Amino acid sequence: MGGVCHDYLHGIELMASKSHVALIALGTAEFASVEKLQTALQAEGGDYPPVEVRQRDNTTSFLLGDDKVVITAVAEPIPWTDLTGPCEAAWYWPEAASELRKHRAHLMVVVVPGGPDRKSAAIKLTKVAAALVQSSPALGVFWGGSGTVHAPGPFCQTAGEASPERLPVEIWVGFGLIPESDQTHSVYTSGLEDFGMQELEVHRSVRDPQFLYERLFDVVHYVLRKDVILKEGETIGISEEEQIPIEEIRSLCDGKTKVLHLAL
Repeated sequence: MGGVCHDYLHGIELMASKSHVALIALGTAEFASVEKLQTALQAEGGDYPPVEVRQRDNTTSFLLGDDKVVITAVAEPIPWTDLTGPCEAAWYWPEAASELRKHRAHLMVVVVPGGPDRKSAAIKLTKVAAALVQSSPALGVFWGGSGTVHAPGPFCQTAGEASPERLPVEIWVGFGLIPESDQTHSVYTSGLEDFGMQELEVHRSVRDPQFLYERLFDVVHYVLRKDVILKEGETIGISEEEQIPIEEIRSLCDGKTKVLHLAL
């Protein structure tokens, strides 16, 4: 089994710029067989059974339609320094840190798109990752594109509902909340860049944080499902009455990256 290098997740982020990547944290170094994976994948309702399955050392690869799936078993944990930030940001999973600290090995799952349809490839990764979670001693999942961590149960539930009409935005995109000193809130996304889109942000809004999350979630699902490319100077709204102005600005996260600000 290969070792794990320092700044592991930074490498995952670079890899995700071309492929979709997920890491599955395992409680023990027990790796699911191809037969168990195939059974679990069939239970996920996948339309593409694995073909041309190849195994070499700690790596299994196969095709799902035009997309290539590569699963690498690593008998070491993901470096904890790389999981600290994602765990702290996982407001939807308070036990993330305590649960993931228990993991002792992991699976790296990569889907290389065979064409321009990155959403289809991402759905396949979601289904394969869920199948691996169900057939291994999984403690959690790290999604490379969004830099988020997820508990096994909710991940599999969301994956089971995933379809072109119901995209698993909860997995693919992270939503960060920043309480400001003036009692307002800022919200930002992570993961849209993986689909060739600019990240979205809302700065210092007086709106309720739950409203901001729900509205931004709806916008993200809409633009991903419809392949809408938002541009500065345009507006977007969930209803005909709602017109949210769009402006290109520098991100509040790093002060450099250009993002699209929604005036909510």
